[in-house]
Amino acid sequence: LQPERLHRLVMGGPMMGFTVDSAAPVIKTSNCLLAGTIDELPPPPPPLPCIRCGLCAEACPAELLPQQLHWFALGKDYPQLERYNLFDCIECGARAYVCPSHIPLVHQYRAAKSEIRSIELQHSRADHSRRRFEERQARLEREAEQRERDRQARAERAARAKAAREAKAASEKDTPAPVAVAPDLARIQA
Repeated sequence: LQPERLHRLVMGGPMMGFTVDSAAPVIKTSNCLLAGTIDELPPPPPPLPCIRCGLCAEACPAELLPQQLHWFALGKDYPQLERYNLFDCIECGARAYVCPSHIPLVHQYRAAKSEIRSIELQHSRADHSRRRFEERQARLEREAEQRERDRQARAERAARAKAAREAKAASEKDTPAPVAVAPDLARIQA
């Protein structure tokens, strides 16, 4: 490698690859690393508006509708992107290679896929938090109901105990107290 001649470093091959900084690591899934001069890897021309020529649709190996995906990706219409099977795109780069307008379709699709995954992750986290909150609320309600049942049971036991004490006190009032007979008087009567 001659760093002074290096113009662009591409990881992943000429069609599916993407430009990286010179400090990018080579990892297990890196299948290709291209270090090109300006003659070998010239800068891509600026993208022009889509002319709807249909070459991208002919070149697509997954038989998707790249033009529609392009418009939905630009408009950030993620539900439509999913309906048009964006995740079936294998990001081969064939569509961008044949595009006369030099539209970076692969990069748009990668960005849209990343955004959709991010949104889905946020939704799943929000759903998880909502479920945890609802479960906590249900648990707190169950505990409050159990405390109320326990309080009512204690109140009923206390009321029964009070009624039993009052009944005992009332029966003791109605029963005449035993009269103590003097021992002398008992002998006289005998």
